[in-house]
Amino acid sequence: MAAAQSDRDPTSALCSEFLNFSAKDTASRWLPAADLQQEVYRHLAVYVPRILCLGPSGGSSREEQREEQREELACQLLLLAPLEWLLLGEEPATGLALLQEKNQPSPLCGHVFKVGEPTYSCRECAADPTCVLCMQCFLGSVHKEHRYRMTTSGGGGFCDCGDAEAWKKGPCCQKHTPAANNRDTEEDPVAQLPADMVARGYSIFSIILKYAVDMLTWDQEDQLPAGLEPPERGDTYYCMLFNDEVHTYEQVIYTLRKAVSCSQKEAVSFATSVDRDGRKSVRYGDFQFCEQAKSVIVRNTSRQSKPLRVEVMHSSVVAHQCFALRALSWLGQVIQYSDGLRRILCQVGLQRGPEGENSSLVDQLMLNDSKMWKGARNIYHQLLMNSLLMDLKYKKIFAIQFAKNYRRLQTDFMEDDHERVVSVTSLSVQLFTVPTMARMLMVEENLMTTIIRTFVDHLRHRDLQGRFQFDRYTAQQAFKFGRVQSLIGDLKYVLISRPSEWSDQLRMKFLEGLDAFLELLKCMQGMDPVVRQVGQHIEMEPEWEAAFTLQMKLTHIISMIQEWCSTDERVLIQAYRKCLSALSHCHSGLPDGEQPISLSLAGHCVETFRYQVSQDKVSIHLPVCRLLAGLHVLLSRTEVAFRFPEQLPLGELSPPLLIELPLRCLVLCAQVHAGMWRRNGFSLINQIYYYHNVKCRVEMFDKDIVMLQAGASMMDPNHFLMIVLSRFELFNIFSSADCRKRYREANKDVVQQNNTLIEEMLHLIIMVVGERYVSGVGQVEPFDEVRREIIHQLSIRPMAHSELVKALPENGNKETGLERVIDSVASFKKPGVTGRGLYELRPEWNKHFNLYFHHYSRADQSKV
Repeated sequence: MAAAQSDRDPTSALCSEFLNFSAKDTASRWLPAADLQQEVYRHLAVYVPRILCLGPSGGSSREEQREEQREELACQLLLLAPLEWLLLGEEPATGLALLQEKNQPSPLCGHVFKVGEPTYSCRECAADPTCVLCMQCFLGSVHKEHRYRMTTSGGGGFCDCGDAEAWKKGPCCQKHTPAANNRDTEEDPVAQLPADMVARGYSIFSIILKYAVDMLTWDQEDQLPAGLEPPERGDTYYCMLFNDEVHTYEQVIYTLRKAVSCSQKEAVSFATSVDRDGRKSVRYGDFQFCEQAKSVIVRNTSRQSKPLRVEVMHSSVVAHQCFALRALSWLGQVIQYSDGLRRILCQVGLQRGPEGENSSLVDQLMLNDSKMWKGARNIYHQLLMNSLLMDLKYKKIFAIQFAKNYRRLQTDFMEDDHERVVSVTSLSVQLFTVPTMARMLMVEENLMTTIIRTFVDHLRHRDLQGRFQFDRYTAQQAFKFGRVQSLIGDLKYVLISRPSEWSDQLRMKFLEGLDAFLELLKCMQGMDPVVRQVGQHIEMEPEWEAAFTLQMKLTHIISMIQEWCSTDERVLIQAYRKCLSALSHCHSGLPDGEQPISLSLAGHCVETFRYQVSQDKVSIHLPVCRLLAGLHVLLSRTEVAFRFPEQLPLGELSPPLLIELPLRCLVLCAQVHAGMWRRNGFSLINQIYYYHNVKCRVEMFDKDIVMLQAGASMMDPNHFLMIVLSRFELFNIFSSADCRKRYREANKDVVQQNNTLIEEMLHLIIMVVGERYVSGVGQVEPFDEVRREIIHQLSIRPMAHSELVKALPENGNKETGLERVIDSVASFKKPGVTGRGLYELRPEWNKHFNLYFHHYSRADQSKV
């Protein structure tokens, strides 16, 4: 450890240089230089290794704090001050104050949220739930008088105050309301700066940003980029431990105690720093000394999983990487004083290099994101938010580059083991939720299709029919499935605001995206099929949660696609055609059509095919059918079916095929209720529960009822009832006297099962005939649907506000519509001793009660 002590001696020499060093004189020497980058690099090569990373870390917190203060002061005086003098041409404090005084900033707030900081979203005015305000802007806005939602930030987002697209009204708080004399948003802010400062700004920002990018993407542990080699090179190294999300705190602490012979307290401190910052030096000394610690760490953490990442890095490399982070922070601070400087930094960051595609400095940062440690990612992400995302012109250019690289960035994220919040992919929420930008990216970069195809590409585990197969997932596949779900969130951001106007290009790209989405749904159609277990109980519970997780994640996407289709007749007609074609393709793969049978009852005859839910495969996942049901209702709601019948493929519709798969699913539920599937275990019971649950039912159970209603409306009622009887496996009982006799003489369990099935079938028929409270099925509005839901919930018992919210489905904006309706149908009973206020149904609404309400469970029916 002698090397550590000897390298601390230059510190005193460095202190004496403070007295003789002049930032102004250094800047004056740089100004006429023919090669400014060479001069700056020469200065950094001399001073950076003498200021930063001079010895071991891990001393007392007071010592570390004192060392950080010394480094901060030295960096400012010896490294950053000359750059400020060169940029401003005068004393930095005076120059920056003058810049700020003359600056006419954009109305955007742009405050970047820290982890745990409160955020506020107006439930009445926000364009979507991702539009939030910081506390200061919220308190100075009109939204504090509205219904609002308060949450805590996970870090990484920023305040949307001043963004007109984020708010239906009141986009600016008092502080960020543009003054009458503010510059036009189209005016170039660079034009407000002196020409010589602009020239120096381009040079300095180019040099410093390139330096930072080179150092943060540098992958050599013992060498530096050309021009940064230190004048004197010692045998001083760091053993650098990197964070991952695989190993636990306890594993890291145990390994560090063995590898570097530290105390428990020191090991905990190391582990905490690694988790917070992404990396931490755990040993300092010569190469051999650090390599020894590395081998122990790798050996101790590679037994059950991949080893911890640990590198032996020369102290000069570490020093320059540390200064690169400080340089990026400095850039972020300087551009706060002037929108002109911000625009210059944006231009420098996005300027293409000689290599062409993906050669800009920002591209290099994005494409190397997964190789960086957490602390580096956080700092450059913050710089992107302070620069590119605060300049509306360059935000658009950055969004295009982000979309071009979307597939590669997501692939890197899949292989990365860090959380999404520290991945550059998390910036999608800042780009895709802006309606005009989302549509521009959909048209110019085919964003909707790209997201969906990227998602499908990462779910490669399929069965022989090409359907997703989640059973027997390895731990790695399960981990990847968890990460790939973030792409569904990105698709939701793109679709969350439906267009009021359509261009031909937008129609074309949306329908292309719909094609890709239908391919995804076809991979889900019929997945996780079940077969009734007879005789012996199932030995192992099959995997079912992944498929329902996927269904729940896609529920709002499916609803949003239907909302988009409802705003344009041409899109709706084409979407209906495409969805019907996809369903026909799914039906062509069914093996059941090979056994046609003819059913006769009471003088009526219908052709169908042999199929029994209790014996053949059946799946609860039918998203293609259900999307078609939703689009079919839209044809009625928008009156497209009446005005343009010649443009619709109505002749291709086969009502018996339309109702076939939804009917099987409903029969499965009936048979489970009748106790016929007991030997299939809890996995099937859980699937049936979620099929009816408020989180899934809108795009599952409800759409199956709608599809049966659509099919029944196009069929002879007798034929419909005969097919229903056949699928419920009750046809013979009603059609044959001998079967009825055998049925009466059967054992008690069979009689009970059939009684239950008959009850379930009659209940289904009541729902098909009587459920009219769907816009497009009956002449009702969404308001009427919510009101009816509330009436039937309060008919069970008086409920608190929170209970009612949980009982109602949310839309894509996390709204249930409860507040618009509740006061008209219920009276509020103030809290008593229990401390809970309850809503009670007003007596005049009792006449709207229906015992066979389709969202009632058996337990609900017995309660009312």
